[in-house]
Parts: sequence; structure tokens; C-alpha cells
Amino acid sequence: MILLYHNLVPDNSKHGFKNHSLTLFESDFRKHVSYLNKIYDIIPLKNYLEYLTKNGRPKKRSVSITFDDGTYLTYECLSRVLLKTEINVTVFVSTCQIDKGPLIYGAHLNALCGDDIYHQLEFDGSTFSLNGN
Repeated sequence: MILLYHNLVPDNSKHGFKNHSLTLFESDFRKHVSYLNKIYDIIPLKNYLEYLTKNGRPKKRSVSITFDDGTYLTYECLSRVLLKTEINVTVFVSTCQIDKGPLIYGAHLNALCGDDIYHQLEFDGSTFSLNGN
């Protein structure tokens, strides 16, 4: 089984991260990892895919953890969790935001849906206020 996570945020983050289907607090992820470690062998994605390719099926009772759109907050939280648990995860990093690049489209949607972490949004050369003014 391959598990896909999206965002991790520190426990002291604003509860403006309202899109809980995409965002997970660090302590909740720790609970996930603790539970998974009791039942599964958490292995790197590369090992999971090599075994699957070689044997035509996944290794019994194995799981690989992945993150898409790796953000700085996810990296920050993951580094603390991984240092304590010594598991491997795969993070797919979106490079469009490097060097102050534009937000990923999903971040635009989160901002518009009330994440309360952006004060304005720039889109196609226009700036939009997100505080109702």
C-alpha cells in the first residue's frame, strides 16, 4: 500500500488551515506513523516499487509513505518526525514556488476558501484582497 499525504503543519499553526482533507497537524501524523509501525513495515517508495515490479505484487504487510507538493512547513514537520522514528518517506517537491515563484493553483483555492494565511492573492498580474475589502 502506498499512502499519499499532502501537507503537514506544526501543532501550533493557526487553525485557519480549514481544509482538513489536505492538511494534517504534526501530532496527528505522529499518531499515524506510530499506528502504522505496529502493523506494517514502512519502507522507502523505491524499495516498494522494486519489490512490486520483481514479484508482481507488493511485499506483504508493507507500506510506503509519500507527500505531494512538498512545502517548507511539511519539510519542517517531517524532519522532526523522521529524526525520532527513523522511517523513510518520499516527498515530491513542486518547484514552481522556488525563488518567490507563483503559488500552486491549489494554494490559490485554499486561500480563497478561507485558510486565513494569505492577505492578498496575485493572479494573472492582478492583486486581489482576501480580507473582504
